[in-house]
Order: sequence, then C-alpha cells, then structure tokens
Amino acid sequence: MKNAILILVLLYTTLLLNFCSDDDKSATDHSFHAKAGDIISLPTSKDTNIDATFVDTDGDGKIDGIDIDKNGSANMTIIGDIKENVISVDNNADGTIDFYIILDEVTGKISINTKEDGSGDNIVFVINLSGDILGIDINGDGISDLAIGGRAPRYAASNLSFTDEDNDVGQIAGTLKISKAADETDITQYVLYWGTDVNTKSGEAISYIDKTGKDIDFTVKEDTVFPSTVSYFIVLTKNTIGEMSEGLSLKFVDKGVPVNKAEAITFADTDLNYDELEGTITITKALDEIDITDYTLYWGGNSTTKCSDPIVVFEKSGSNMTYTIPANTQIPVTATHFLVFSKNNNWEMTECTSLEILDRAIPVNKAFSISFADTDYDKGELRGNVTIGKATYEDDISHYILYWGSSPTAKLGNPITTIAKTGINLTYTFPENTVIPSGATHFLVFTKNDEDEMPTGISSAIVDKYAIIMYNAGLHDGNLGGRTGADSICSSYASKPAGFSEYHAYISINGSDYIANMTTNLNVPTSVPVKSTTGSVIANNWSILVSGTFLLSTLEGAGVCDNKWWSASQDNGTINSENCLNFSSNSSGQNGRCGANNVNAIAYKSDSSQTCNNSFYVLCVAW
Repeated sequence: MKNAILILVLLYTTLLLNFCSDDDKSATDHSFHAKAGDIISLPTSKDTNIDATFVDTDGDGKIDGIDIDKNGSANMTIIGDIKENVISVDNNADGTIDFYIILDEVTGKISINTKEDGSGDNIVFVINLSGDILGIDINGDGISDLAIGGRAPRYAASNLSFTDEDNDVGQIAGTLKISKAADETDITQYVLYWGTDVNTKSGEAISYIDKTGKDIDFTVKEDTVFPSTVSYFIVLTKNTIGEMSEGLSLKFVDKGVPVNKAEAITFADTDLNYDELEGTITITKALDEIDITDYTLYWGGNSTTKCSDPIVVFEKSGSNMTYTIPANTQIPVTATHFLVFSKNNNWEMTECTSLEILDRAIPVNKAFSISFADTDYDKGELRGNVTIGKATYEDDISHYILYWGSSPTAKLGNPITTIAKTGINLTYTFPENTVIPSGATHFLVFTKNDEDEMPTGISSAIVDKYAIIMYNAGLHDGNLGGRTGADSICSSYASKPAGFSEYHAYISINGSDYIANMTTNLNVPTSVPVKSTTGSVIANNWSILVSGTFLLSTLEGAGVCDNKWWSASQDNGTINSENCLNFSSNSSGQNGRCGANNVNAIAYKSDSSQTCNNSFYVLCVAW
C-alpha cells in the first residue's frame, strides 16, 4: 500500500514539475525546468510531501524564492540560478546557503540535503497531525531544529500559574508553573517578562528558560521586588529567529497586606451624656480596593493604636459603609479615636484611617466653690466680690454661669452673668446697693459648654450683712496673745459664722485698744443690729451694745455664751486695769476683768475680777 502511495506521489510530483527531455537526452533524464507559480513537493517528517510554490519576488522573470505557506511571499530565498537538478536555498535570509533541494535525474525523486552532492545530512520539513509546518529537521529525530524562513514560534505556553508566598508588600516569591506549549517543535526557549497589562512587556527579560519537553517550574526568589507599574507575568516562546509576537500572561496577586486604606471616617455624636455616644459612623471606601477584602472598625487609644477588639467588620462592597452606634453607648476608658483598618486574607494593613472622638456632652465637672462677703450694710442690698473657685477639671467646660437661687438647687430668673473659663478662679463684682431679688436665698453656679449647662450646680447661701453677728470662740486662759492673738482665735474658730470678711474679739486690750473705740480702730459698722448666730437680736446697733443700755437680751439668752467672758472693760467700754497684762499672761498672780453672761444692763461688761490662769469665753463679732 505504501509503495502504491509513493508511486502516486512521484507521479503527482512529475506532473506538477515541468520535467522535460531535450532532443539529445533520454526520456528518463529528469531536470528542473520551473517558472513562477509552479508547485514543488518537498519531503516531511511524516513520510509525506508538502506542496510549495516557486516565486519571482522581483518580477524579473526569474525564480528567486519558495513560498511554503502559500501566501504569495517567499519564506526561503534561492541562491543563484536553478541548476538542472539542484536548487541552493537560503532559509534565514542571511545570504548563505543552508541546504540544497536535489532532484534525482534518474528517478525524479526530490530530497533535501546539507551538501550539494547529497552526501550530507538529509533534511525534512516537520509537520504536526493537522499538517501545519512547524520547522526543519536536520538530524532525523523528527523534531524541528530550524525555523522556516526566519519564522518565530507559533505556539505559546499552554498555561501559567503562580501563588505569592512572600508576605511583604511589593515583594513576591514562589513557583511560576509554565505548562509547555501544545507543540514545541519550533520552540527553543520560554522567555519570562514583567508586564504592565496582558500584552505589554516592561523592561528586559527576567529569564530565558530552555525548553525541556516538560512543564517548567520557575522559582521566583524570596524578597523579589517587582516594579511598581507591573502586575503581570508574560511568557513568550522563542527560537533562533526570535520571539513569538503574542504569548501568555498571568496577573499575579501580591500576598502582602493591603496598602490602600479607607479615605475618611465621619461621625457626629447625638448623645449629650458625658462618656456616651450615639450616631452613625460613615466610612468612605478606599480609592483602590484591589488589595482589600474587608474594613475593620476599632476603638483607638490614639490615632494609630487599637484599644479594643473589632467593633464591626465590613466586607467590601464597592460602596461606602455605615455603622450605627446605639444610644448610651459607653466610650471605653482609654478610647480617644475611631480607627479603620483595611484587610485582606493576609491580615490588616499597618496604617489606618482615624477620627478623633468628639463626645458631645454637657459638663460633668462643677465649680469647686463660691464665696461672697457682703460689704453693704443696708438690709436687702449687697456689695462685694463673688469668687468662683474653678472646677478641678475644666476639659468639658467653656463657661461658668452665676444665678440667683430660690433654694440651693432652683434658679431664680435669668443669669446674673456668664464668665468664660480662664484656667484660674473667677470674680464677679456686685456694685453698692445691689438689690437682692425677692425670694433669692442663694447664689448658684452652673458650668456650661457648647452643648448646654450642667443640670446641677453648686450653691452658697446669701448672707445679707445688715447685722453684726456675736458668737463665742471657746474657753481660753488670760494669755490670748493681745489683740492679734485674740482676733486670730475668732477668725480661726471652726464654728465661726460663714460669709463675713471681718472677724474680731469683743474685748479691751490696752489704753488705745478697747471695746468703746473698736468703731475707730476696726471700722465696725454702727447702723446695723447685733445678732447671735441663732438670729436673736441682742442690740439694735453697735452703740447700744457698747453702752449696755436697752439690750434686748442677755448674752446667754441670745445663745452667745453660758458663762463669764474675758472683757477687761469698764462699764463704759474703756480699758480696765485688770487685763492679764494686756492679755499676755495666764499667771494666777494676775487678774483680768470678766463680763457677765446673764446681765442685760450696763454692768454686763464688768461683772467680776478673775485670776488669769482661769479659762473663760472669748467673745467675737463678725461683719
């Protein structure tokens, strides 16, 4: 059967070639007599023939090329003139002869050889099962050794796969698996490039990899840094002629954590309670989410450091995200920010997007104190400075507001004044003859910020100094320390009446300092009544108190004292010679004059003489 086919092929070849016999040659003498367009059958690796066409490339009437692909252009160049039985062929257009097509003059059979006389290596064209021409076999192993007419490979690698094993951003490592081409006969190497897209190479080749006849595992070394503009591997097949124009590409995924973060976080607190939040957090997605699978929301101890487990994890959706914080959500003690970290399967990125938490809350810190001493001795009127002791912590305070109060907690009317915090204690001055509003019993101070006032404040009772208050400062012997010591006993006494600016001993000390001239020495107000701490009126004014006439109550009856008191006074309020050496001695050898606790007449100031080692009350007056 094979012989029959061979005979038919030879017949076909003979007919297609214009084999001729000259008049002086026998009928069995074969030679080449071809013109452009004639067919020549050439041997293949499958023991068959392929048809090629003679070509006149320059139109001069002479054959100078052979068209293997039947596309009208020459793949191979004929060197010199066609001889009767030999054609010299340049396969790669370098101007040199690569092989010879030889016609057997007797049998008419065509062969291809590396030598003109046929004594070299036989050559055949390599074809695949579909009859496609792949290349030229010069050593008889059926594998293409030369590309045809300068043609690059026609088959690309059949598949690429790669998984990054390097966790650093911008670096890759792992095995690039290159599945060999379906037919490698015209391939000598696989060339690996970086690619900016599926077709565009970036820079020089990464590697030239010789074909092995098997799939190839190419190792991408650890910490391989890839150019910032690339995201593809491109593999082209290559032979001695060159690379194929289009190959196979693979987009690689950098296993590193994300480098793209959320654009912004917004939040407005609608809960006015301190240390509590309510409202909607909006997270603006990253501009590029290619390396992101999720966004994680945390409480932050600062703008970079997490201080909690995730509040919520959002799977990326291509849209912005919202999360609702319910009412009365307690802010963790250490939290100052919201943090959002972008995340993928490899973990979160190291940087985050942050938002400082603005807790919209009314103050929780109160003023520390209020103090006021009235210096207007008209009933129902005030004069003097209100001193507001600043809060210990003022972080949530912008202002202090002073009110009249009808009780320790109830405001009476509009604010008296609003004072901005300064970081120090504050003062407000009431001018002389300031009328106390009807029903006002207290001063109230509330702290305030941009949200509102604190619901509770601090208070101080209003002491309208239209009276002098008399009280005792306890029992003491005659060594009081003179005027200075006696006044100090009065002003430092724990149970002294509050709200006054002047505290002095009701006592005569020496010839220039005695009860009758306290108005001159100490500016004692003379037009106001004298009362006890219980509110009992002792005298309608200072003059009556000093004279002892028309007293409205005994000292004991008014609750001032229940025993004698040091006075060192005459009945008229001047100095008595019995004064414990100006109240500097507690000797039993010295005497001091005492006043009575149960007399409401002139003699109440000079009741009896007592030795200075005894202890009696020190009476005091405050205004």
